[in-house]
Amino acid sequence: MGKLVNWFIALIGAVVLLAIAGVVLLTTFLNPNQFKPMIQEQVKKQTGRDLIMDGDLAWSFFPYLGLKTGHIALANPAGFTSGTFAEMSGATVGVKILPLLRKKIESSGVLLSGVKLNLIKSANGATNWVLVPPTAAQTTAAETTGVTATSQSKAVDFDFSISSIDVEHANIHWQDDVTKQSGDIQEFELHAKDVAFNHTFPLAIGFEFSAKKPQTVGKLNFSTEVTLNPEKKLYTFKEMAITTAVNQENKKFTIRLTGNVEADLQQQIARCMDLNGQMANVKFTGNVTANHLLSAPQVAGRVNLQPFDLRELMQDLGQDVSAIQVAKNASGDFDFSASQKSMNVQGKTQLDDLQLTKIKLHRIHMTMNYENALLTVNPLTAELYEGNLQSNANVRLTGEVPQIAVNAKLLNVHAEPLMKDLAMGNKLKVTGIGNVNVQVTTQGTSADTILKNLNGTSQFNFNNGAVQGMDIGYYVETAYKLATHQDIRHEDAGQTTFGNLTGTAVIRNGVVTNNDLLLSSPRFDTKGQGTIDLVNQRIDYRLESAIKSTSNDPNNSARDLAGIPITLTIIGSLQDPAINVDKTAIIKAIAEKEMQKNKQKVIEKAQDKIKNIIKDKLPEDIQKQVSDKAGEMLKGFLNK
Repeated sequence: MGKLVNWFIALIGAVVLLAIAGVVLLTTFLNPNQFKPMIQEQVKKQTGRDLIMDGDLAWSFFPYLGLKTGHIALANPAGFTSGTFAEMSGATVGVKILPLLRKKIESSGVLLSGVKLNLIKSANGATNWVLVPPTAAQTTAAETTGVTATSQSKAVDFDFSISSIDVEHANIHWQDDVTKQSGDIQEFELHAKDVAFNHTFPLAIGFEFSAKKPQTVGKLNFSTEVTLNPEKKLYTFKEMAITTAVNQENKKFTIRLTGNVEADLQQQIARCMDLNGQMANVKFTGNVTANHLLSAPQVAGRVNLQPFDLRELMQDLGQDVSAIQVAKNASGDFDFSASQKSMNVQGKTQLDDLQLTKIKLHRIHMTMNYENALLTVNPLTAELYEGNLQSNANVRLTGEVPQIAVNAKLLNVHAEPLMKDLAMGNKLKVTGIGNVNVQVTTQGTSADTILKNLNGTSQFNFNNGAVQGMDIGYYVETAYKLATHQDIRHEDAGQTTFGNLTGTAVIRNGVVTNNDLLLSSPRFDTKGQGTIDLVNQRIDYRLESAIKSTSNDPNNSARDLAGIPITLTIIGSLQDPAINVDKTAIIKAIAEKEMQKNKQKVIEKAQDKIKNIIKDKLPEDIQKQVSDKAGEMLKGFLNK
């Protein structure tokens, strides 16, 4: 038995020696460059392209059988500009000899250096990265690109172990002649150590990138611990970390992302767990699940945004923040799902403080839903100026220009501080406790465009306030004194107080039209109609004020003009409109009153004379009838 074992060991040794001798003879007497024509012919047959091998091929020997190449390039297909699709300055690969007998590949490493890829999409839509031979030009997309479940399910016959995989100084150029866009990945590096199935190994990738339209530059680094189990189709990426720095014109921000990823290709599902990230100043956590990976991928997940400064984020992203003075402590929770054809997002957001075009809002809450390119915000609530905002909005994003619809209610808002912030430079402002309803639609991406396209209706009601910048009593009294040639002693109070101010408005292309303004003040009842052009900041208004007749009013105007509508016009810029009183109407009203007084005196004198003439000539009851009838006839004559 011992001799049999010895003979068996000797036989194995002889086989190994023969294998080693064969490899020595192969590497000594067979020049690998002799295979170049055959390799080029096969590449041409399989891809329809020329393979350029102008570098030498060289063997390496025990304990690793290795091959080292020089410069290799693969040409572009016909119809593309001259140049190469892919090339590399050199590659090195080594395989241990003895483990091959056990169906195990042990490699000293794989090194690819100076790899260059030129990915081109021509103006007619053709691409240079589809590797098909001329005879397969009519192959359908499914035959060319499809991957069947059967081909993926084949078991791995060889176990392998690679001490290192390194890609150095690789560059990828992408060019789209349809959209006139291009981009580059430069200095691409990939490093992996101790690569093997069912064994965790480190993987690191890094590169710089740039693109045009818009001009963008940046850098990305990726690292993880990888485990590959092709037999069960399980792949894990633990302690994954991604860092990206992006500079895009006036935008500058950094993205950091960490988490763990598990992919099960047999179940076609992948999960990203313990997701932590930061984009600019926004920190977030969450999880993501992807289903149907190889057929029709669907993604779903949840993201939690920790409190951040919204204004700072918008500034980092290159947005115009001139209209936003404060946007502190924004946060939110979102659930999302997406497929190749749709995306849905639902969530709630909060914002502690917002100052927008100097308007101050606090404790803002929004419930949002995005589905089929329609963003719905309902409700949107906030506190402002000791009152409340209750609103909802829809933004349709199906076209190039967003379509916006807003319904809003302002409840018990203190108008004076609101107008101070909203219309500081305007001459006319309203104070009091206000309630305003607004139903508007618009479209656009800028404030000016949104204002120009503003359409809708509004209703407003203010109580116990004043119209600052206009004293109706002063204007009427001044016009009265001028009309009656009296000294002006009335002082301008600078405002008109009111108990109630109401009205409705129609908005068309940024122009507000109001025809039913009602203002009730202690001395006046005022009606108004006119327009306010929000786009050009102009006002054109006509007011009719009627003085209330009060027995204790010492002003002559109250007696002479009581009940008579006095016209005031407000025309010009919102900052400083001209306010004028129609003095002609006042003079006419005074003259009309004087005439009515004189008419009454004439009638009374005529009646007295008639009474004296018929006295003692007619019965008393007949005397009164004759006097009244004569008065009516005279009144009718004087009114003609």
